Amino acid sequence: MNVLKKSYYMYVRRFAIKFSLAVAILLCQTQLSYAQQTFIQNESQAELGSPALGPSAASVDSKGNLYTSVIGPSGETQSIIPVSNATDLNGVGSSPVGYYFANVDTVEAASTTTVLNLTAHVAKVGDVVKFRTAGANLGMTVPICSVTANTVTLCNAVATDPSGNSVGFGRPSFTRAFADETGSTAAFLGVANVNEDAAAASGDALVGVAGVIETSPSATAGAGDYVPPKFDSFGYLWTRDRSNIQEDDAMLNGQLGIPVLFQALSAVSQSVGTSGDAANPAMDLGNRQITTLAPAGETFQSCGTATATTGDVAIKAAVVSNRHYITAITCKNTSTTVATPLDFKDGSTIIAVGAVSQTSTAAAGSFEVQFPVPLRGTANTAINFATNVSTSSVTCCASGYISTI
Repeated sequence: MNVLKKSYYMYVRRFAIKFSLAVAILLCQTQLSYAQQTFIQNESQAELGSPALGPSAASVDSKGNLYTSVIGPSGETQSIIPVSNATDLNGVGSSPVGYYFANVDTVEAASTTTVLNLTAHVAKVGDVVKFRTAGANLGMTVPICSVTANTVTLCNAVATDPSGNSVGFGRPSFTRAFADETGSTAAFLGVANVNEDAAAASGDALVGVAGVIETSPSATAGAGDYVPPKFDSFGYLWTRDRSNIQEDDAMLNGQLGIPVLFQALSAVSQSVGTSGDAANPAMDLGNRQITTLAPAGETFQSCGTATATTGDVAIKAAVVSNRHYITAITCKNTSTTVATPLDFKDGSTIIAVGAVSQTSTAAAGSFEVQFPVPLRGTANTAINFATNVSTSSVTCCASGYISTI
């Protein structure tokens, strides 16, 4: 008997311990469950408290949709729309986090519950309208589906004729490209629909593309990364050519470069365009670059004759704002008995000398010279020559070109 009692007591004791542990675990789970829950107040829109009263519990509507605020005009309490109400943004799955106040206006006569007459309003598709006048429409917040210059069409009808009601416009305070039922994102970005090749118009509202100003471009990302465009301090976009060849780099086999194209000409034309135009460099048909000392219109050939005088005689008269560049001189003496030295002058300054003999069967009585480096005269100055000995007649000619530099 004692053995049976002892066994019974041990069984009861073990049961009591297990039961106590089970109750304790259940109580802990219940407490944890309560600690992890977030209670949200269930309210109708009309019962929502004023934000001016300070912090309060978050609110949901009868369907469990969480309310968020839409900022109204100064001095007005915030209006409320459900976050998950799909009809609030014309088919968009959720409402934006917040709105900023855009303007206040008064609905004009002859309006309907869906079309508001508002001359020269500022509303845009994607804005919301909040009704502020006492009555059946007070506090209603309705999204805008379409606009004209003087009307606003609501996505949902209001309770009664809104003519005379004061309304405020709220605009999304974020930038996210939602598409409406037509596939347009422009309405939700608040920008104009600008098509390809459309002419720019004053006041066009566009979405800007921001870049980074770098006075000296640097590597800021790896292959496959998204990066913003880079601009110099003047706003010019940095670009790189295909060759990627730096100054003084050695030329390598297979290295890429940018070809420079020349125009092939069988004969050089004096005029290929108008002064100030961009023009192509030229090559002959043997791929040799065509060069000249000066444009064809700036070259000259000119002569002067000294008759029984040792005074200065002009070979080439002065040209306003230009210098003479002399590339060759030739002279001839008609006297058969007198030879003479020659001085060639920039104005009155000697820049070259020569001489001619008398004309005879043994001497030609001539002088000629070419200058690999042209003689450079002074601006606005004539090229002259003078004989050192008076003869019957000496003629000297010069050729070259003029230039303002």
